[in-house]
Amino acid sequence: MTANRFTVCMLINQTLPVSQLISYARALNLSEALLIVSSHELFDFEKLSLQEALPNCEVLSFLDILDHQSQEWADTQTAKTLRDLHKDVSFRDNYTQHQMTLSCRLKNDILHKTLCKDWLIETGDVVFYHCSGLGIHDVFWRSLGSNAIKTPPLQTPSAPAETTQFHYVGNSDTIGWLFLSSVKRVRFANEVPVRSFDMPTTFDTKCDATLMEDIHSGVTRNVGKDLHWRTATTIHGYRPWMIRKIPNLDICIDGFHPPNYPRSYIDAYPRSANIVTNDPVSAQWFQTHGFKVCSSARLTIPTMNYPEEINDLNTVVFALNHAGDWSALINRGDTDRLVVSAYKLAKACPEQTIIIRPHPTMAHCAHEGAGSLDRLKEFVRRTDCSNLFLSQEPLEYDFARGDLFISEYSQVLIDAWRTGKPGIIANLTGRVSFMEAFTGMGFATIKNLPALIGTVQRMLIQPKRTKQKLISAQQRYNTKLQEFLK
Repeated sequence: MTANRFTVCMLINQTLPVSQLISYARALNLSEALLIVSSHELFDFEKLSLQEALPNCEVLSFLDILDHQSQEWADTQTAKTLRDLHKDVSFRDNYTQHQMTLSCRLKNDILHKTLCKDWLIETGDVVFYHCSGLGIHDVFWRSLGSNAIKTPPLQTPSAPAETTQFHYVGNSDTIGWLFLSSVKRVRFANEVPVRSFDMPTTFDTKCDATLMEDIHSGVTRNVGKDLHWRTATTIHGYRPWMIRKIPNLDICIDGFHPPNYPRSYIDAYPRSANIVTNDPVSAQWFQTHGFKVCSSARLTIPTMNYPEEINDLNTVVFALNHAGDWSALINRGDTDRLVVSAYKLAKACPEQTIIIRPHPTMAHCAHEGAGSLDRLKEFVRRTDCSNLFLSQEPLEYDFARGDLFISEYSQVLIDAWRTGKPGIIANLTGRVSFMEAFTGMGFATIKNLPALIGTVQRMLIQPKRTKQKLISAQQRYNTKLQEFLK
């Protein structure tokens, strides 16, 4: 808690560049000290610019103010509040949006109460200004009389095209899968053929009989006659109309889902569907909440392959996860802290090449927002660190050149372990790790910057020990995998 009590508070996100924030604050001609609270975590060069231009300001991030327990409460309370409303079909169709909106509002309410308790004047005569989005709930702050700061509008994703590719998975002599969504992130077994074709996307407005006729004619025309299949989609591709039209639906997990995620958006998925995965760790979140989970021979068995040798760890890849409002536990500053740690590691290990790899959807309006990549570029440029780089290469390229992978929680990190490459879980957030299941198996984990630097330096000088610890953790995962697939 600070001794200073502020009468003016600005809540900002990264859509408001520091230069514009300075101009905005100066135009207000403030004589009082200013508290700036950011949903991301400002880099040192950004803080320095603010403090030079606005000497009476103090800068905090959501990470400085919110603790694990309060954010977890927001998620728990959201799930309780929505449980009764979930019986309404029209509400359930938009469940994920309702869940994220309420969770974000409750998180902002906690933020406001904590600010009033610890940083703002006790009389309550505080003037608020706020940006909208990227973790800042516009309606909530307006309800308190806050003044909205005009920023460039968050770009809305373009509407889906009128046609989409469907995918038939399997041979003609076996029961196949017909996917009504993209399968880009699904890992199929090598011998399983995948055939793609175009189909219209207006299925949600069609009657069941017309829908089935369209599907059958599409498969006959593009794949073959007299085929038998189960209809499927993915976690990311699921839409509510699918379960209404096709009750016996398979939903494939297409990415890592932490077992210790809060309830979050899981109630958007129907309990009557079959959740399909060969990964015992991702299965746990769904099993905990009462879903039917099964494995499939059509999917890759995600065995972790043991390394032959671990010698030169010349290239270190920081795989950034993306942020969003699907859990109050996630802050956009989580990513900023990992970015700063990449720079610190580059300074501590000048012989290694350090690569920051942004998440492919980082700039989405619901994640870190437009301009977030440019901000990272500016950070790397200002460090003037010759062995630190921001990657704009395809994932396959970075995966091939990386010798050591570091991430808070990421499918890339898990894939590195599966190919026998070492990796480190870097949880600098101050909350519970979403990779807790892997930490329990013995995969390298750190919770602060000195531990990260120390762990990397030990790996560099103790390759045999690094290999032994990795294999030991891989063996525990593989044992768990075999038990799950029985």
